Amino acid sequence: QTKENIENVKELTLDGHYIGSISLELKNYLEQFINVEKLNMSFCKLHSLDNLPNLPNITKVEFNDNLLDEKEFIKLKKYPLLSEIFFANNKVKDIELMKEMSLMRDMHLIDLSENPICSNKDYRKNIFEIFPKLIFLDRLGKNNETYEEFEDNEEEEEEEEENEDDKNFVDDEYEEKEFTEEEEEEEENEGNN
Repeated sequence: QTKENIENVKELTLDGHYIGSISLELKNYLEQFINVEKLNMSFCKLHSLDNLPNLPNITKVEFNDNLLDEKEFIKLKKYPLLSEIFFANNKVKDIELMKEMSLMRDMHLIDLSENPICSNKDYRKNIFEIFPKLIFLDRLGKNNETYEEFEDNEEEEEEEEENEDDKNFVDDEYEEKEFTEEEEEEEENEGNN
């Protein structure tokens, strides 16, 4: 791939590939994609997140359906812009280690569904306390609104903004011009010829 193509990649999807653990070779390869914002490594039979690639623009990761525990989960703190973590159906069980990630300022979604931690007493309350800006846990908000409803509303708002922008858009080429009397006569004469 050309350097220009690599720089334009915003999402890397490796789901479904048996990886087990991230090799240095894979880490180095992934680090070429410096502008990636989303990384999906679900269903990769990962048991370790050692050698996570250094990708400074990551905002969303998906590590669903692997063999990862809380020690691996907290390695995600290396991504300071991270706001969404999908980590369902793994082996996370200890809430205490999760506190190490409490400084992640922009965290608004964590999906830990189908992890042993979900059966802990006060699980939801404790996670919301650890992550004060968290909006969704396991795709449900504090007031049980769903993440999908939230996404739909965001998409509708974006469409409304785009439609409003379209209404206000005036192409210079079609903008009404004020003509002098001489220019109007010239236009009429050209039209008659």
